[in-house]
Amino acid sequence: ITERRRAEAALRQAEELFRQLAGNIPEAFWVREAGSNAMLYVSPGWEAITGLPPPADWQGLLDALHPEDQERVAMEATRFELDGKDHERRIMRSDGSVRWLNVQSFPIRNENGEIYRIAGMAEDVTERKAAEQRLLQMAHYDTLTALPNRKLFFDSLTRTLQQAEYGEWLVAVMFIDLDRFKVVNDTLGHAIGDALLQQVAARVGRVEDRNPQL
Repeated sequence: ITERRRAEAALRQAEELFRQLAGNIPEAFWVREAGSNAMLYVSPGWEAITGLPPPADWQGLLDALHPEDQERVAMEATRFELDGKDHERRIMRSDGSVRWLNVQSFPIRNENGEIYRIAGMAEDVTERKAAEQRLLQMAHYDTLTALPNRKLFFDSLTRTLQQAEYGEWLVAVMFIDLDRFKVVNDTLGHAIGDALLQQVAARVGRVEDRNPQL
């Protein structure tokens, strides 16, 4: 039984190595049998990222998604699992917060080239998404008023004019000026002028909220 003992020892070593690797990888990964929703394995990274217990089946993964993403992912499940591409999905943590995950699923084939298992990996990219949003905000919105800046205005106007030409409808542009604003800056200081601009921007924003067609 010497060979069997060696094989058992090698298997235990391999299992211990896998356990240590899985426990120290921050990303979450999972494996399930093809044709079955039951999970064969879910790494500790899943609970670390989501704050949720490891799902027992594929439905458990869907349940962890943001409600707005669940239906779309369920409809695309088969293609999503087999295309091997990166997909960004939102999940709801146990504390109610939303996290962005970069998810990739891919098939595992046997020696005959047949798919017999499906594996998936998920990386928390929430901070990266937040940084991208900050850059987008800086590129397209005024830092003082948080209103769209000149670049975003002209981009939006260009698209609107193109749509209007195609749909044969009219477009109106309204210009708002603050009378004697220079006097405010010169007499009360730029800090007061900035505060005035912020108040005007807030009022414009409230009008837009009440009248989204504007």
